[in-house]
Amino acid sequence: MISRKLASFVVVVCLLPLQSFARVHDDDKELRENTDWKGFDLAMQEAEIRERHEGWAYIASGTLITIGSFIGSERTDDTGSKFILGVAESLGVAGVGYGVAKISFGNDYNSFYEALRHTSLTESQRNELVKRYLEEEREKREVVRRTQMIAHLVVGAMNLYSASREQDETSKNFFGLLAGVNFALALSYTF
Repeated sequence: MISRKLASFVVVVCLLPLQSFARVHDDDKELRENTDWKGFDLAMQEAEIRERHEGWAYIASGTLITIGSFIGSERTDDTGSKFILGVAESLGVAGVGYGVAKISFGNDYNSFYEALRHTSLTESQRNELVKRYLEEEREKREVVRRTQMIAHLVVGAMNLYSASREQDETSKNFFGLLAGVNFALALSYTF
């Protein structure tokens, strides 16, 4: 029989990588800082290698989480543990899907990069286009980063408030866990 503490640990382990689903990747920082075609081209080639590694890592970890959660849910009769492990299974499958997408489609810049790579523009025209595009992207991503940070802070505060008002200890702990996860995600946007 699997304990609720172990099931809760599995969920926390599953939730930690979720920040990368929503967060602007630090790996993209190198791409955004290049303002000429040659630098952008080189950074995109390096990013492709990283994304393949990251994609396979998500596939492997998602598969392990899914299998482990499935086995755990088959071995417990506790409804709460089954629910938590069911959530973990779903997150594992989502991790596999995310990994496949990373391998197949790369990062947010791939479409722009491929279109620019296959044009007949001169290098100076490509440089100008890369510079303008990345300036726009930097501004847009900063707004998105701030918005997501604030959203996680608000959700964390709401969960903390719910935990403080809850009488049931299990529900109180669950809301506290959700608050902690959201505060951790909000903190991740400051880096």
